[in-house]
Amino acid sequence: MPGVTAASAGDDIPYLDQPEKRNGTELFTKAGPTPDVAYRGPAANSDVMPGFFNALGIPLLAGRDFTDADGLESPQVAIISQYSAQTLFRGRPAIGEQIRWGNSDTYNPWSTVVGIVGNTKWNPGERTPGIEVYWSALQYPPSQTNLLIRTTVACCANPPDLRSQPF
Repeated sequence: MPGVTAASAGDDIPYLDQPEKRNGTELFTKAGPTPDVAYRGPAANSDVMPGFFNALGIPLLAGRDFTDADGLESPQVAIISQYSAQTLFRGRPAIGEQIRWGNSDTYNPWSTVVGIVGNTKWNPGERTPGIEVYWSALQYPPSQTNLLIRTTVACCANPPDLRSQPF
């Protein structure tokens, strides 16, 4: 369509004033798969389609975005924020490492980190970055989704600036 520069979808979206979105979780890495070394704390996660980061203006810092090939029959993949990479892998390269949300192999298989994106804010009151994990919506189909469309045409009188704001 004329004016559309990017389109995608995701079940949860940063910037929409969702303070409850950073809820408590356990996040495991293959480097530390036992409960005593799991990350426990607030984290945000979202099931997103390819192009999600481009549509929101979130920079891809390393690796790759999700693709249509990241479907149900493909190996599980994840994209994490820069802060997540620094926190979970403490100076080691995160691309190629494996993570798991929770400790159930049945419901949450290991996913390989394929990309690192810029940190985002899930609500305006956030002052520091937090853990953020994005899963391929083609592997974890959400029950609901939000359509994202980036255009060159203003949508309203005073559209909000929803671009990623670094910490």
